[in-house]
Amino acid sequence: MAKERIETLVIGGGAMGSAAAWQLARRSREVVLIERFGPGHTMGASHGASRNFNLSYANPAYLELLAEALPLWRELERESGLADGMQAGRPILDQVGIVNHGGNPAFDDVSAALSSAGFHSEFLEPAEAERRWPGINFDQRVLFTPEAGRLDADLAVAALQERVAASTTGTVQHFTRANRLTVVDEDHVLVQTETRDASGMLTATVTYDARRVIVTVGAWTSTLLAGSPSAAVTLPRLVVTQEQPAHFAVLDDTHQWPGFNHVPDVADAAYDWWPSPIYGMFTPGQGVRRAGTVSVP
Repeated sequence: MAKERIETLVIGGGAMGSAAAWQLARRSREVVLIERFGPGHTMGASHGASRNFNLSYANPAYLELLAEALPLWRELERESGLADGMQAGRPILDQVGIVNHGGNPAFDDVSAALSSAGFHSEFLEPAEAERRWPGINFDQRVLFTPEAGRLDADLAVAALQERVAASTTGTVQHFTRANRLTVVDEDHVLVQTETRDASGMLTATVTYDARRVIVTVGAWTSTLLAGSPSAAVTLPRLVVTQEQPAHFAVLDDTHQWPGFNHVPDVADAAYDWWPSPIYGMFTPGQGVRRAGTVSVP
């Protein structure tokens, strides 16, 4: 088994891992990004044509992260050669805005926090909101955040990895799985990996001796770290939820669809049948996505 000493190893090539590797490569730091599956796979969470870029938070820490992220998405578009954020008519970040409505008592706090963070928002009456977005029915006042929008997850991950691979200090390796992680000391982490070709045949086994390791493998985190007792990481208890997504065909393609968050008023008997808040957005090629989440005991 070959052994290779490197500065930073990123395990997991979804949006989180790819973004971390991009930032390291931009700083001319040596980084190797390994991904268990092939490019554009659907085995994790970072795939599909739409993810919310949601600004509807009152927590200053979240808004600080969003204020930092917004220009970085535009920088990624420029660095990737995507003129005005477009590739074959697809933007990475499409700022179509998000409309928030329903019985959320925190809307005033959200609006105030947005203003403090430098983001714009406005309250609209239901009639005015329906005039602007006739595809949506609004039951209470609407908080509109025009700088929010929709991210293309597939294009974002591809662009991030392209920038890592194009750098002088970054490497991207697909079909490479981390099997074991061992912390030797503060500056030495051994990671045993195996690389297979697209047919599944083993082509290489390498042990990386990394100064730092970033683990972004989502649902595989516990499995990887459970076999690595020297990696002293306490993971939070997972809360299982059930999500009910559905896609609806768009009957009038002249409408500009924002993203939407609808929070039912739990004190209103008219919402007795409503299981949870819902969110949704237009997904190019798939229609309008709507989803709600409920906890599973």
